[in-house]
Amino acid sequence: MGKVKLKVKRKRNYRIHNDLSNGAFHFKKELERRLVDGNESGITYVSMSCLIMLAFAIEAKINFIGEKCVEGWIERKPFREKLKQVCKALEINLDENGLRQTIYLLNTCRDDVAHGKPITLSDTYEVIVPQGEEHHPKDLIPKWMEICTAKKTIGIYADINDFLQQLLEKSGLGTFDATSNGEFEVGFVENVES
Repeated sequence: MGKVKLKVKRKRNYRIHNDLSNGAFHFKKELERRLVDGNESGITYVSMSCLIMLAFAIEAKINFIGEKCVEGWIERKPFREKLKQVCKALEINLDENGLRQTIYLLNTCRDDVAHGKPITLSDTYEVIVPQGEEHHPKDLIPKWMEICTAKKTIGIYADINDFLQQLLEKSGLGTFDATSNGEFEVGFVENVES
């Protein structure tokens, strides 16, 4: 059987922000399911996973929109600078409904978890607590974990998801532009002897 030489031309566009948003959605649905079932085992980690995926999704979407809509885009700039650049270009006011604060909190949570630096805090004080609660001082919880509750996570998810949708709408880019896609072309060149 003979062989043929083909010319293959491919172009692929990966849009990771969609995968990250889908991951956050998955964890949000898991939180909602667990709340309905009353299963809180490991729920903090499900919340943390959702929040981290959201934080990654924001930055990935900012990078995507920035590349498409901001002249002279530099992906390596600090997150807050990139966020301001994109919001300015798209005329989005982050101060509405405390969205800026939510995004910054989420980004700080991501940074704290991603960089995993040990922190030691110490102080001494007296406090009066009901019997039975003396074994779990609430202030031993790190700042990033304070938002890792199911209720807070679901609320943050809703706010951030709306923001991500707004970014795409204001960018003027279509859904296809923001979706992973590609082109594939195969052409016959010649027959090749075995």
